[in-house]
Amino acid sequence: MTPTSTSAPPVTPPAARIPVAALLTALLIAGVFAGTFRSLWGTWEHNPNYSHGFLILPVSLGLLWLKRKELSAVPRSPSWWGLALLGASLVMLVASARMDTTIFQGYAFIGALAGLALYAGGWMFTRKILFPIGYLVFMLPFPPWFVHKLSFGLKLLAARGSCSISRAAGIPLMEDGLSIYFASGAMRIENACSGMQSLIALMALGALFAYFARGSWPKRLLLFLLAIPIALLANVIRITSLCFVANFSNVEKATGLFHDVSGYALFGIAFVVLLAAKRLLRC
Repeated sequence: MTPTSTSAPPVTPPAARIPVAALLTALLIAGVFAGTFRSLWGTWEHNPNYSHGFLILPVSLGLLWLKRKELSAVPRSPSWWGLALLGASLVMLVASARMDTTIFQGYAFIGALAGLALYAGGWMFTRKILFPIGYLVFMLPFPPWFVHKLSFGLKLLAARGSCSISRAAGIPLMEDGLSIYFASGAMRIENACSGMQSLIALMALGALFAYFARGSWPKRLLLFLLAIPIALLANVIRITSLCFVANFSNVEKATGLFHDVSGYALFGIAFVVLLAAKRLLRC
């Protein structure tokens, strides 16, 4: 008798199975949350306060790509708690879809991603990608009641701050709530001038600065929080510049092309100030 050799069936290495599983998971998530992203896309497209939302998901994916080598070295220890988080997120998705609240659908998406990461990779793996997942919060809109209240407060702050600076510079004007009166006419602080758009965008930028900073956690947290007063001050300076143009020229020119250009210019200045704060904190 001659011995017969039996060859074992080829085994697909784990590294080859991971991309397939990741692709199937991505397709599943895309299908489940397709309606959520259609709503978010409409918000990003039509609401200037969230026009930066188009950039958040690509930035988050880029952060994951930068950590790909580090993540490949992390030992996998799947946790069943991930399934519990995933299930809770899907319940939130269904409930928020029935109530037609996009923001909670967005939180459900973030929770589902965290749950999948926890179930597939474990606590250590999830902790490594917690910031890229959490960064997706910046693509979500705030609740409408909060937006209205915050917007009104920001407009009032901008009006009072700019009027105080303008008076100190010798510019004659009258202030009545959100309306500022000059010799050439009246200028009203509308929603576009509340500074909310630059505030949210600069906070998202400040979060990235803090993430890549090399200092201690208190310094990095302070750097992120500094984005708030910097954005508010930048908007006050912007409205003040409109007051100067309205006084030395007229209100029509102040609320025309200069109004649009000043918004981009002041955000650029705020970015430079945030970068300077990073250097001062040495982080």
